[in-house]
Amino acid sequence: FNVSITRQWPGGEDVPPVKNGDSVEVLIGDDLVITGWVEALPLRYDAQTIMTGIVGRSKTADLIDCSASPAQHNGKNLFLIASA
Repeated sequence: FNVSITRQWPGGEDVPPVKNGDSVEVLIGDDLVITGWVEALPLRYDAQTIMTGIVGRSKTADLIDCSASPAQHNGKNLFLIASA
């Protein structure tokens, strides 16, 4: 997910304290649609505005990041494969 917060400056409102690795819940109305982690906090600005971003990934991405390396398991039972 990617969220942008734009504000006028100087004297704009403070941005909520968010840091990389924070857990995040994204809701649409009352519905929880994503539970995940903050991955980046991009910052862009010009003469009139500051744009802060919150970029993150769903916890489902943990399955991809932590998946096992592919291998062949010929002649092994399920217990031996799971123990490897």
